[in-house]
Amino acid sequence: MTMINYSIMATDEEAKTKLNKAKTAFSKQKFRDAGDYYMAARLYADSPVLKKKALEKAAEAYGKANQKYKQFTCLRDLIAGFSDQ
Repeated sequence: MTMINYSIMATDEEAKTKLNKAKTAFSKQKFRDAGDYYMAARLYADSPVLKKKALEKAAEAYGKANQKYKQFTCLRDLIAGFSDQ
């Protein structure tokens, strides 16, 4: 049996593209979509600074979208991953 490894190569450039889409959605008050784009940016980002920013903005967007569980998850991940910064 042959195993094929499809690893996702994440880059800050891809993360920045998602961040821009998130900003656009946020400005149009599509807060749930913005949160989803911010979370995608978090996954693509190599930089811890971009990961943290994406989580912070996702928490804000999900809060405005009344997606409290998703907001809580973002805040929990921020505390777990970035409490020393």
